[in-house]
Amino acid sequence: MELHDIIKKRHAAKLFTGEKISSEHLEKLKESIRLAPSSFNWQPWKIKIVSDKKVLESLYKASYDQPQVKTASHLFVFCSFNSLQDNNNKLLDEMKPNMPKEKFDGFKIMLESALKNMSPEEQERMSERELFLAVQNLLLTATSLELASCPMGGFAHAEYAKILELPENLKAIVVVPVGISVEEPRQKFRFAHEDIFF
Repeated sequence: MELHDIIKKRHAAKLFTGEKISSEHLEKLKESIRLAPSSFNWQPWKIKIVSDKKVLESLYKASYDQPQVKTASHLFVFCSFNSLQDNNNKLLDEMKPNMPKEKFDGFKIMLESALKNMSPEEQERMSERELFLAVQNLLLTATSLELASCPMGGFAHAEYAKILELPENLKAIVVVPVGISVEEPRQKFRFAHEDIFF
């Protein structure tokens, strides 16, 4: 499919068959997330992938009984960081051997300056915003593989943290069940061009 066709075809599936997707498809989905863009290349996200049926059942209850959670093949839980410092350090450590010293030194100064000018709250908000770039990669890649998905923000965040035993520096922001849809895509409604562009 052409990219424009993939964008048009993507829809939010509300019920899946429960059938497991192939390991090959799963790896392609993971790679699409890994390649997502981010400001300063910080990649400020961690993704927990859940496929265990018992865990999905618990998360279903923590998602206000939305059936797509427990009927999906896999549930991708996108988590943001409370601070960007650890990611910044990791990025610098991994890039240092692969960059000329002069270029690396300039890059390091730029990153550290950006962090210094951001409050802890701003770092947290930035991480939350950035992860939606990775979410979009997952949604479109799933569609390209003839799979369905459903981005969701409606769930009990504290319950997710407890069930998944998330570390304190991570917060679940959006979840995306992926699998084979039971239903046919519904007709999309979107605002007209003149209501969006000015």
